[in-house]
Amino acid sequence: MNNLLISFFRSATTAEEDRRILAWLEENPENLDTYVKLRALHFRMAESGLTDADCARSLRKLHGTLNQRRHPGMRVFAIAAALAALLALPLCLRLAKGPERDLLVYDNTEGNTTMQLSLPDGSSAMLSQGSKLTLHPGSFAENRELRLDGEAFFYIAKDAEHPLLLELPLMKIKVLGTSFNARNYPGDAYAETTLAEGSVMLLDSSGKGLARLRPGQSARYGARDECLDIFDATPEDIIYMKYGIVTLKEQTMDNLLAKVGDMFNVRLKVVRAGKGAGPFTLKFTKDAALQDVMRLIEAVSGCTLAMEE
Repeated sequence: MNNLLISFFRSATTAEEDRRILAWLEENPENLDTYVKLRALHFRMAESGLTDADCARSLRKLHGTLNQRRHPGMRVFAIAAALAALLALPLCLRLAKGPERDLLVYDNTEGNTTMQLSLPDGSSAMLSQGSKLTLHPGSFAENRELRLDGEAFFYIAKDAEHPLLLELPLMKIKVLGTSFNARNYPGDAYAETTLAEGSVMLLDSSGKGLARLRPGQSARYGARDECLDIFDATPEDIIYMKYGIVTLKEQTMDNLLAKVGDMFNVRLKVVRAGKGAGPFTLKFTKDAALQDVMRLIEAVSGCTLAMEE
């Protein structure tokens, strides 16, 4: 599996291999733990300009360290040390004052990577860059209300007597115990959500019920026209949602540039054609910088890119 993960990070896996990796990730939390650390090391080393052989050797070494079983305490220490050294994630946590007094704010609006959070009720969240999550710690045990401005993936602890209510700028999501992704940055015309497990009820901003989603479904809601679209999520959607990997499979160069441009709100153009005719497949982390994604496209296609004025 280690070699397969290395191929996955390098966009060299087939659709069947992607499904195999997704099934492996679902087997147990330890697999996810290993995946997160291998992914962090791979992309950090890639940013440093190391070769594939260097990355492979270091990934295998870290994989062996994380799988030591001789002393549980030592394994926990190794995981913590690896995570601290490789990710160096700042936890921007504060108590708001003034009109928002007693609000607990997880602030990743100035971060450049995903923030992993543990919530007071035992739930957890992965907060994307540019995002903010807010709650009232004093009353959260009773009302379980959250406010999200941006994007996050949630694992919600089950509590039948206290459903969790997630408020977005344009709609609300009511859940019991489930895992799902939600996306709605301030100023967005649409709110989006994808359900991985369990069940969620979608509500408009006033609390009126819109629809209930089943696992594997996505929804997109526009408050201005009150239009709700529900559709099936792809395996690539689930991988993106749960593990932060964007997958663009078998794309023409025009489609590739258009999709990446939409993600970063820019327009890209080819200034020198490469030898490869495509189609092209890319995988990159959702918090990757635009320049890094452009270099990745240039590497797989042989072309030279630039941003349009």
